[in-house]
Amino acid sequence: MNRAFFFALSTSTALAAGAAQAQQICCVAQPPPPPPPQVCCVGAPAQPAGLRGYADPQYAPPPYSTAQYGGPPPPYATSPYGGPPPAYAQPQYAPRPAGSGPGLRGYVGVEYGKSRLDPGTPSPRTETWTGEAAASGQLGGIGIQGDIKVANYNTLGSDAGGTSWSPTLHAYQRNAYGLIGGWAGWSHTDGADLFGLGLEGQAYMGGATIYGSVGYGHVDSSADQNLWTARLEGRYFVTENFSLNVNGGLVRAGVPGARETVRTIGFGGEYQPSVLPFSIQGGYSHADASGSSAESNTFRVGLRWNFDGSTLVERDHSGPSLVNITDQFQSN
Repeated sequence: MNRAFFFALSTSTALAAGAAQAQQICCVAQPPPPPPPQVCCVGAPAQPAGLRGYADPQYAPPPYSTAQYGGPPPPYATSPYGGPPPAYAQPQYAPRPAGSGPGLRGYVGVEYGKSRLDPGTPSPRTETWTGEAAASGQLGGIGIQGDIKVANYNTLGSDAGGTSWSPTLHAYQRNAYGLIGGWAGWSHTDGADLFGLGLEGQAYMGGATIYGSVGYGHVDSSADQNLWTARLEGRYFVTENFSLNVNGGLVRAGVPGARETVRTIGFGGEYQPSVLPFSIQGGYSHADASGSSAESNTFRVGLRWNFDGSTLVERDHSGPSLVNITDQFQSN
């Protein structure tokens, strides 16, 4: 029994000693772990490995040198043509000058006409070649237009013919809605002189223009006559370089006690190619007299050079668009 007790005691003592030794071993303080390696970058504080959000660039960009480029960098690249690129492409052709201002605007042209007078046996026919010129501008705030027609006419099959000169001067006030003014002119034909003056105006109505005039004239010849005239004309611009027109007029002529009224009506058109300063015009007119059975029919065609470079509608609204004395009295 003593031996058994001693063995049990020895065994428990050994187990207790082993447990105490094991507890002593587990409770010995362990040395702290070594610190993580440090990563150093030029120009930046050291950061622990694995804690960086983004990798730093391997090569830093070179600093901007104001001495090398002459100033701070621009916010965006400039155009090689001297500035930022335009928002819209530039037009192929330079814009025409605006239809206003003191500069001269006008045209020079030539016209051919052929008239037939009925009744007659044979019915006489007349050919007419007409040179024309007109210009307008500003003088002291007043619009001025000067125009002239020089016509050479010849009655076919006879020696009848001659030349007429017809200068006319206009003064007016013009705005965006139209104009109002007056005119005075002189027409000289072999053996007779016509002096005339009157009032005239225009109204601009979108793509249309309405022209009207009234006037008085005196013919100084072997038989002096007094004349009264009224004219109305409408022009419609299909495009800025293509117009159609219709016109009508009355001329009261003769001596006291033997007066008659000459009525005229006509139509025509004018076209100018957009890339050329030339325009083509043509028209037809009919005239008859109240105290006679005579009537005439006339066809005309002409060519004009518009030396100011404007379109037809610009010429109508800001250039020479008023009527010569020969058209006022149908004396040519």
